[in-house]
Amino acid sequence: TKGGIILVEPNGEIVKMEGGKAKILDPASFLPIISASFSFDGQKILIARGDSRAPQISVFDAIKLDSRSLPASVISASWAPQSHEITYLEARGEQNALVSLNLGVKNPKPKTLSLLRIESANLYWALADQIFLIDKGSAFANGSVWSFGIQKNILLPVLEEKPGLTTTWNKNASLGLALFADSDKRGGELHLIRGDGRTMRTFNFLTLPSKCAFRGISSKEKVEGELICAIPRERNEL
Repeated sequence: TKGGIILVEPNGEIVKMEGGKAKILDPASFLPIISASFSFDGQKILIARGDSRAPQISVFDAIKLDSRSLPASVISASWAPQSHEITYLEARGEQNALVSLNLGVKNPKPKTLSLLRIESANLYWALADQIFLIDKGSAFANGSVWSFGIQKNILLPVLEEKPGLTTTWNKNASLGLALFADSDKRGGELHLIRGDGRTMRTFNFLTLPSKCAFRGISSKEKVEGELICAIPRERNEL
């Protein structure tokens, strides 16, 4: 935000650093932090706490210093690329609902985008019309990545039934890193992929995609920038 830097501590405390001084905006929580992500302008923070199998998700407003909890049935959530709108996946019986909620208006109301037969997935709202649904990673199960087109209400596969699939993506999801486990579940291959799932390169090193970050600009037509990764010295340290 303007005039300072906001930090989310591992204990859930939200702190603003300004002029060399720390100001607590929200006190520590007794629930551990699973994840925290900022809106495009840094004014709001989407926070997941507690058990990753049943997270408690809320939105903290760093300007108004208040918090809004999402329903207990919400599985995961993600910010829109350039607004205060969020999308979340909500359990509704045999199906899950993909829902949008615009927190930039006075009286936000949930809007159901689609009902999906996807049990559990992380969301990444990559582009204005594209939301990625990413199976929560496991070394002992196959995973998939799906792309949901908001305007046409179409769900398309990006990666399907890959063993031990774990991914990370650049800002507009034109590039990603995908780790596929091998048959003994002790290693695998790390791939640089395009937004449609096609492999551009297979690396000769191995690390978790979450330990990598993209820096630079990329689009469907042109790729520029760097990929920065933390690589363990030994494979068993992965």
